[in-house]
Parts: sequence; structure tokens; C-alpha cells
Amino acid sequence: MLVKSSIFAISNKRKNIDIMKKILYFAATLMMFAAVSCSKDETTPNNTTTNNNGGGNTPAPTSTIAKATIGNGTFGAFENVPGIDFDGDGLLEYRIMDDEFSGSTLRFDEYNAEHGTNVVTEAEAGVGGQYLQDHIVNIAANAVIGPNMAPNGYYAYGDAYFFEPTVGTWYVGLRVKLADGIHYGWAKVNMTMQDEFYNANWVEVYYNKKVGETIKAGQKE
Repeated sequence: MLVKSSIFAISNKRKNIDIMKKILYFAATLMMFAAVSCSKDETTPNNTTTNNNGGGNTPAPTSTIAKATIGNGTFGAFENVPGIDFDGDGLLEYRIMDDEFSGSTLRFDEYNAEHGTNVVTEAEAGVGGQYLQDHIVNIAANAVIGPNMAPNGYYAYGDAYFFEPTVGTWYVGLRVKLADGIHYGWAKVNMTMQDEFYNANWVEVYYNKKVGETIKAGQKE
């Protein structure tokens, strides 16, 4: 009887040890799972951008740079002629005229000095100094276009043209008066040459919708 009792006690002791091992293993597993979950929560990036007041997402800033239309429209008494329309009303602020020598001529308000619509040019004395020739200036990319365009400025009266232009990409500085005031912009022109004549291909025009604000040549946003 004593032997049987001893065997039974040993058997129960082993069972209790096995149970304890299982409990400890289960507890350790739960602790590891909890640790991994906490680690994931801590390393997950927070993509929510709050404003300075801590009140939700901050909207992306709205660009003030807009694209003008290069196409046909009305210019003074002329209808369906090529030019540049800034505000999309069908009335051209600039008329583009072909010229075999220069490749293109920009025409605008005859009294632009008072009205504000103009193009960045350099003035050159004509024959005998009797008149001025207004040559469109090739502005460097990223140059600031605005009210102060030294050493060149908005000197042209009525029209301006490319004078012996170099082949390649040109940036032209523009000033235009819309209903709300004076705006500044740029035009990209690809200048080519064929049979000793220049071809000015007007690619795109952008301007700053804010009155009086500057814009960089090539800036689109």
C-alpha cells in the first residue's frame, strides 16, 4: 500500500508540474504578444496634420499662379486672331502677329504706358534717332518678373518684336491690366530658324492672379 501511495503522489506531482509549465508558457506567450502590439502602436506614423489651433487637418495652400490661354480671340476691331487671353473672357490682352524677320510681334494697347499692358523690352534708337525700336528681352529662367525689371523695363509702345533672336527657348516678361488691376506673368517661346527666317512658337503663358505680385520666369505653382 505504501508503494502504491508513493507512486500515486509522484504521479500527481508530475501532473501539477506539467500544468504549471503550461500556465507559465501561456502567460509568457501573452506577454510577448502584448509587447509586440505596443511596439507596433508606438512606431506607426501619425499622418494627420493639425493646424496651429490643434483643430484637425491643415488644407494645402492654394496656388496663385494661373495659366493663360494662347489661341484665337477678339482684339480691338479684329476678331478670330491669334493672341493671349489671361482671364478667359475671349478678349485678347496681347495679339500675336507673324513677322518674317523677327518671327513674331506682340501687339497691345497703344496707350499702354497709362493702361498698364506691356512687355519687357529694351529700347534702341532708330535711324537718325528719330524713333525707338522696342525689342523683346529674353529673360533668364527663374528671374523675378515684377514692377522692377532693371536694367530693362516695360518701355514698348503699341507693339514689340524679337530683334535678331537666338534660336532656343525664350522667356518673355509680361505686364497686363485686368479688371482688378495690374498682373505680372511670363511667356515661353521656342525660337527656331528656317530659310533665314525666324519662327516664334508660343508654348505657354502663366501669370500671378494676385494684383501687383511678382512671378518667376517658368513658375507654374
